Amino acid sequence: MSDHLFRLDAYLERIRCTLPTEDARILLYDSELKVRRLDETTTTRLEQKDSYRQTLQCSFGIVLPSGTKLQSPSSQFNILL
Repeated sequence: MSDHLFRLDAYLERIRCTLPTEDARILLYDSELKVRRLDETTTTRLEQKDSYRQTLQCSFGIVLPSGTKLQSPSSQFNILL
């Protein structure tokens, strides 16, 4: 049982978004954006706050106020939008 809790905690300590679409699955894992289609997966590193903000808004419909800080407790990822 403790092993299960460890995995759950580790899962919750990263910034993750996922969205299925008709032809793909869009995944955001900290600063890594993946678009998985049947025949290919593309991966993009979102290093700049403008690209991160645009991805959240356009791909996931998430609009955050300016000055929002996203920080992943278990990784080195953090970004001030």
